[in-house]
Amino acid sequence: MRIFITHIAPKEIAIKYHIPVAPVYFSYNLIEGDMFDKVYSILPANIIGNKEDFSDSQIETVYSSWRGIKILHKFAPFIEDLRLFAKIPKGASVWFYNVNMLTALLVILLRLFKPSVKRYTIMLDYTPGAKWNDFLLKLINSSKGIISLSTSELFTVKNSVILPGVVPIGQNHTLVGMPLERNFLLSGNLNEQICMLHMLLPAFSRIPEAKLHITGFSGDDRYIKSFSEKFPNIISHGMLEYNKFQELMQTCPFLLSTRDPRYPENKCNFPSKVIEGLLHNRIIISTIHYEQLNGIRYFEVPYELEQFVNSIKKITSMYDDEIISYANQSSEVQNRFNNRVWAEKIEEIEKNTI
Repeated sequence: MRIFITHIAPKEIAIKYHIPVAPVYFSYNLIEGDMFDKVYSILPANIIGNKEDFSDSQIETVYSSWRGIKILHKFAPFIEDLRLFAKIPKGASVWFYNVNMLTALLVILLRLFKPSVKRYTIMLDYTPGAKWNDFLLKLINSSKGIISLSTSELFTVKNSVILPGVVPIGQNHTLVGMPLERNFLLSGNLNEQICMLHMLLPAFSRIPEAKLHITGFSGDDRYIKSFSEKFPNIISHGMLEYNKFQELMQTCPFLLSTRDPRYPENKCNFPSKVIEGLLHNRIIISTIHYEQLNGIRYFEVPYELEQFVNSIKKITSMYDDEIISYANQSSEVQNRFNNRVWAEKIEEIEKNTI
């Protein structure tokens, strides 16, 4: 029996409960490959709501009533780990979406009391030096196998492969055509480590010929507003529902991934927005070089303000027929990272388990 353990809610309510959409869409893309016999979800400790909302035909959410009790809600995931431990049969293969404090107890319980259960990790995010993460890294590296989105040397399990993302197979997405509007999209988690807002907004304030569209979660809405009110080429859309986000993305040929390469966590993950953008034929502009994308065309630009401004100005001044070769790579991404490829790699790792 093969089990997948993740931390998501159904797509239609994820935004309502402020659950990040990246893990939701990653997990569902993986689940739709029909490679798991059972899927369980343990939600972040701050998520409280009607238990019935959090499960659907594809996932069963393990949900403790402690979530509705002040102070005790912090310990609800531990109760859920205990309940899930009882549901996992001996000899099963269990794939974890990350190993974090939501499932650390479960990992320990399986190691001690059900050693016949083979544990595997899909490693998406890891922040070196963060609280408890040295301990969690030991649990990660005790896995029988790993699929990692990054090439980080911190993950030492030899039975492993690198896949930067997962996409559905057989989807057709609108091609980027000419003429190319100089519309750039920044989306997702808008914290400083992930998108460098304090570099990006001043940069686009100096590039009036390019429009910057912004949507996603931000802890610095005032800072964004201070630029969007002053500069007409900087447009803030706030948080959009997924279908509205898709509509916006279709109007923006360029998708920005402006991670700060100096932050260690950006060497231990891969931005899901890049895979999604490539799947939807967008032109990727990244401040980090990714070996995982060798053979796929994208613009790699510096992360320092002056050099970034010069690079974006250079791109906007290029002829459309030069730029268009960086677009419309959906078929390549689907061939390399579809959920059938993931199913094959999962089976391969399980067969290689010692």
